[in-house]
Amino acid sequence: IQTIHDLDTHKMKHQNIFNLSLFKKDIVKAFENYDTEALKNVTDNLLALFATDTIHYSLAVDAAGSILHFALSLMPDGHTTVSSIFANEPEGYLCLYQCKNVEQVLLFIQELTDGLLSHFESYQKNYKNHFIIEVKQYIDDHIYEKLSLQHVAQQFNISSNYLSQLFKQHLQIGFSEYVTHAKIECAKNMMRNDDMKIYEVAEKLGFENAF
Repeated sequence: IQTIHDLDTHKMKHQNIFNLSLFKKDIVKAFENYDTEALKNVTDNLLALFATDTIHYSLAVDAAGSILHFALSLMPDGHTTVSSIFANEPEGYLCLYQCKNVEQVLLFIQELTDGLLSHFESYQKNYKNHFIIEVKQYIDDHIYEKLSLQHVAQQFNISSNYLSQLFKQHLQIGFSEYVTHAKIECAKNMMRNDDMKIYEVAEKLGFENAF
């Protein structure tokens, strides 16, 4: 009886080794937010699970197929991105269904994951660069106002800490230092072209005193 119980427990364990509902939230988060950490956590867990259970081929294919489905359906450029990852395969990403064992399925998952992580990183970099350009334009458009880190962050619905980190990472300069530099450049142009007094320039640009 104990042996039968152990076999049933073992069977149930492997039937539940890939339960999509356990991973769905993290998978959706990964593809909707281009979140490299979330995607890597999911695939690392799957690879670790199936590495110790190489006999459950159908479950491994189901797992890989689920990740593939989310990649194709949740990213606006999903089909193009996934197709490029498997561009060297005659069957493209459908080569998944030509895998003959769990080891080959795991290689498919790893190749898909590596390609998606590279795509995510590229997207994040381009997005952040575009975002910084928008913030810089906002500063230029509101150069005569008092521009605080908190105020500008609120305009873009992000935290002050995150905005500060973006400036340091992408411009190698702090937010306040960047604003000061922008105001000084504007002041120089005003003094050169508008024949304004220093105290007038200081007042217009929001400096607390002319000195």
